[in-house]
Amino acid sequence: MAVGLVAALSGAPVANGLPAQGTCKINPASLAYSPGYAQLVVAPDRRTVYVAGQVAQDSTGALLGGADPAAQTRAVFGNLRRALDVVGAGWADVLHWNIYVTAAELVPVFRQVRQEVLAGVAPPAATLVQVQGLARSDWLLEVEAVVAAPRLLDCATLRRRERPTVP
Repeated sequence: MAVGLVAALSGAPVANGLPAQGTCKINPASLAYSPGYAQLVVAPDRRTVYVAGQVAQDSTGALLGGADPAAQTRAVFGNLRRALDVVGAGWADVLHWNIYVTAAELVPVFRQVRQEVLAGVAPPAATLVQVQGLARSDWLLEVEAVVAAPRLLDCATLRRRERPTVP
């Protein structure tokens, strides 16, 4: 709180009692890296986190789950879990998902795996869309999320722990 008071007295912008920060773009080492986008973006309010679409790939970009829809869905949820871990959030902190599937037959599989993974946590608001394809032809689904972090996030701390993107 003293930091916020000093910032306020100095005329620096203050948000939630702490010095204000702009958006924070983070590429955690636990998720695949792409120079074209950030895996996580922390909004200026320091609590809202946008998670880029997660697919069935490991941190090196290798496909996980092969052509098995359930295995790919579990891999997607594993990547979402890693993204949540970076900001100290859990499944209950997810506000909204956008879910993209390449075939309607994948919807029941997604719902079954989601139920297993959430283990009693109510699912967030969601949009589910069938698409003709994703960026790679072997990906069957992609899920992006909006999260309310349970605490204020500090971009400088996140950047020290994770691989940052170009500002």
